[in-house]
Amino acid sequence: MNFGFSYVGVIYLLMLFIPNGFWVKYPPEGYRKISGNENKILGFLERAGEILVTAIVLSFSDFNIRISKWAFILLASFLLMVLYEIYWIRYFRSERKLKDFYTSICGIPLAGATLPVLAFFLLGIYGRNIFLTVSTVILGVGHIGIHANHKKGMNIYRGCTHGCIYCDSRSKCYHTPEPFEDVEAKENAPELLEAALKKKRKKCMIGTGSMCDPYMHCEEKLLLTRRCLEIINRYGFGATVITKSDLVLRDLDLLKSINEKSKAVVQMTLTTANDELCRKVEPNVCPTSRRVEVLKIFRKENIPTIVWLSPFLPGINNTKENFESLLAMCADAGVKGIINFGIGLTLREGNREYYYSKLDEKFPGLKDRYVQHYRDSYNLMSSNNSELMKYFNFFSSQYGIIHTPEKCYEYLNEFPEKQEPVLFKT
Repeated sequence: MNFGFSYVGVIYLLMLFIPNGFWVKYPPEGYRKISGNENKILGFLERAGEILVTAIVLSFSDFNIRISKWAFILLASFLLMVLYEIYWIRYFRSERKLKDFYTSICGIPLAGATLPVLAFFLLGIYGRNIFLTVSTVILGVGHIGIHANHKKGMNIYRGCTHGCIYCDSRSKCYHTPEPFEDVEAKENAPELLEAALKKKRKKCMIGTGSMCDPYMHCEEKLLLTRRCLEIINRYGFGATVITKSDLVLRDLDLLKSINEKSKAVVQMTLTTANDELCRKVEPNVCPTSRRVEVLKIFRKENIPTIVWLSPFLPGINNTKENFESLLAMCADAGVKGIINFGIGLTLREGNREYYYSKLDEKFPGLKDRYVQHYRDSYNLMSSNNSELMKYFNFFSSQYGIIHTPEKCYEYLNEFPEKQEPVLFKT
């Protein structure tokens, strides 16, 4: 092995980083929702592999072109990187949905994750560089493993009729329906789910609702979520649902049955303790008081619950009084955990425009304060974030409530047999 500059390494890294730089601006619909739930070990391996591969491929001249019997391996490696570029061209020309992101190419599954890993692995063999070969294996276990977990997902609905003024799912990067209230239903979701579960050797947790609520109004007639729960129950898997709607009580019988066989968790979003204010920011779904009743009903049936305590809209529901009241409600309902990412909200193209239009309609004058203070920021944190988060951590610890996102995700993913989780996301 020879230390020295590798121009081949530079070329490979450019072929890797340039399309990924564009991807950051155009992620597939729902990706950021599911990426918050990554396996920590796989994430560590991915990050370590990325650092090692980048450093090694630039530091050894073994990877440069030379006349050798090993040259065909370099050619194969480069062809894989060319396929990788073709994959990205196809993705950017598509509708940029999860199915487009996780497509295969030339029979290679998870092409976006697998192709560069294979290419760098062959590059290590070509250069007879054990450091790059081992580092690429580390990267592959983490990177491909993460995306393999992400791929095991399914959308039931796209769009929503709850009318929440802050909804991030309206963002254009997700390519949800326009208008957002024009809900698209994947009517074959139960059949797709059953086909996937038949192939699974290990039981695991299956979740739905992180992108669009599985209990919006059309579910009353379509029954797609209920049919999916019936299949989960039949095959002995675990289930978790995220919702704001009391329609989830309709499926109490199924969730009880699932919980008796394995594990069921109900997740509910709470943002505003005052029902009148709740009806202004979340107008087409049951108010907070009813959601707390729902949490108590599930707790009485020994079905654990987790609350998503967010978002907190500056100038609307980010007060200390509201925050403390919500935490008291959570404790009274006996929730298992609370997921909170801070006192604020996120805005980007699509949901920012809708949010500001609703501020003009419901809270005159507030939009101008937002524009002046936050401009086009993505993360709009409240000035009292530090104070309220300290209280949140103290309160949750006092009541024995799981309160870090990582611990909550770990609990949600944990199947009773401690087998590797699979996520079923919307």
